[in-house]
Amino acid sequence: MPRRMTTLGAFVLALLFAACASDPEQLRAERTVAAEYDAATGRLELIAFDSDDNGTADTWSYMHGRFVERIEFDRDEDGQIDRRGLYEAGVLQSSEEDADSDGRHDRWVTFEDGQIAFATFDEDGDGAPDRRVIYTDGEVASIEDISD
Repeated sequence: MPRRMTTLGAFVLALLFAACASDPEQLRAERTVAAEYDAATGRLELIAFDSDDNGTADTWSYMHGRFVERIEFDRDEDGQIDRRGLYEAGVLQSSEEDADSDGRHDRWVTFEDGQIAFATFDEDGDGAPDRRVIYTDGEVASIEDISD
């Protein structure tokens, strides 16, 4: 009889352990997300995220408490920011991107009322915009050549 109770007890403990084990997504989140807080105020300042779970953070969200101020991405993990989004009160206002991974931003987008308003592109790599696309209600309204 005591042996049977031990086996039953072990089975019950195994069930309890399985029920309390962390969800795989919870474990991934704990491994890939890190938060930093202001020591004096306790306010959230930064969330670093390892989007591909390779041990290196590649996305940083700079916060003002619960509001995002900017998000930066290093998609190829070369130490250079490939894309940056700027926010006001948590709403995306503009973004800039290094689309060709040459170390210089070559696409700039401006948003109004949560929708894309216009985008400019440096297509020849000289650092100056060459083309502007204007949007109305999220749809392309016109394309302008603005090169020299």
